[in-house]
Amino acid sequence: MRWLGVAACGRLAVALLAAPSGTRVGRPATRRFEGDNWDGTAARTPAAEEAPPFSIERPPPWSFLLEREAARGGAEVCEMPGPRSARCVERTSYRVVWSRAPARALVLARRRADEEDAASARRIAAHLAGRGLTILLLEPLYSTIEEDLRDAGVNAELWGGEEGGGAAPDFVATLGGDGLLLYANALFQRTPPPPVLAFSAGSLGFLAPFDARDGAADGALERTVDEAVTLEGPEREPWPVSLRMRLRCAVFCGATGTEIARHECLNEVVLDRGESPYLSAVDCYCDDEFLTTAQADGLIVATPTGSTAYSLAAGGPMVHPSSNCIVFTPICAHSLSFRPLVFPDSAELRFDVDAGARADAWVTFDGRDRVRLKRGDSLVVTASPFPLPTVLRLGNTADWFGGLRTSFNFNKRSRQRPL
Repeated sequence: MRWLGVAACGRLAVALLAAPSGTRVGRPATRRFEGDNWDGTAARTPAAEEAPPFSIERPPPWSFLLEREAARGGAEVCEMPGPRSARCVERTSYRVVWSRAPARALVLARRRADEEDAASARRIAAHLAGRGLTILLLEPLYSTIEEDLRDAGVNAELWGGEEGGGAAPDFVATLGGDGLLLYANALFQRTPPPPVLAFSAGSLGFLAPFDARDGAADGALERTVDEAVTLEGPEREPWPVSLRMRLRCAVFCGATGTEIARHECLNEVVLDRGESPYLSAVDCYCDDEFLTTAQADGLIVATPTGSTAYSLAAGGPMVHPSSNCIVFTPICAHSLSFRPLVFPDSAELRFDVDAGARADAWVTFDGRDRVRLKRGDSLVVTASPFPLPTVLRLGNTADWFGGLRTSFNFNKRSRQRPL
């Protein structure tokens, strides 16, 4: 039988047997994720016992409904490829469903939110509180709208994050741009991220399909929230979600083998030469097979979501968010034949700073945290078992191409005149 999983990515924490259309894909009730294994056995890294555990202490109220349908062109949904077929071609999609009503919602806004954004955040928070949810906020939004919410009878709480000991949110609503979605992802590094409802209120909003300012006066904002998190009863059709692949990135000390840092990246991890005037010299491996020694300004390892970010600017391909792959893009390589590569999501990529390199290297995770890699240190990148679920407005393909057209002006030019 063919195997499917929670996320369309490799090294899944949970693998499920293929099932007919409408199969619910969920998570086990109480299991701890230690390193790379669910059963608590040693992880692959030499410092597994020192790595912080990725834990699931309680079952989240959300799960995903897997839908399978025949691909265009006459192919049929199949349990296994037939004896004469090379592969089974089908289209899969996911919808978010709830085992119970959401109890806690985290509302985020961009750091420099204007009054219009703050008003939208207040409306969303007040509406959710009216539905019986506990409202969680972070600074500086907490200081901006907490008093107004309290005057309206809404008691918002300042969330302490994963390490704060408080209950985690059941879903997240963001009011900002793509950077805010990256920030939301950074909040969930040791626990599975909940579904995210992203409203565009920033300068680009490629990853935020809902517009916070369109139709806000007639209750569209509240209706969108109700529908997205199924707050109006179980008879409502579950909304589609994109299970956005994340990268699990671990940095290891070459001298001791201990883990220095670990991050779950939504867009990309970048290895570069930093302030050094010399090229980076990095030995690249895929599944322990030597690929090349990269002599360049740096390297980008991106998800399909991140393929339209830094990787695209460096000459990498644009990848559909439903694709299961890892994009490898050099930055200003010192060789014209060093071109971008696309690996399957099951690949394990390792990058060793060459012992004879002229300088150390630096690694950056989603443009935020930055770690120095000394000669001999390693960066290991795999697909994370836990994706970031983002609520879709129309569908994976429609939202993606809509963003390419409106945000990137994809292939926009005047039409050629007829002869």
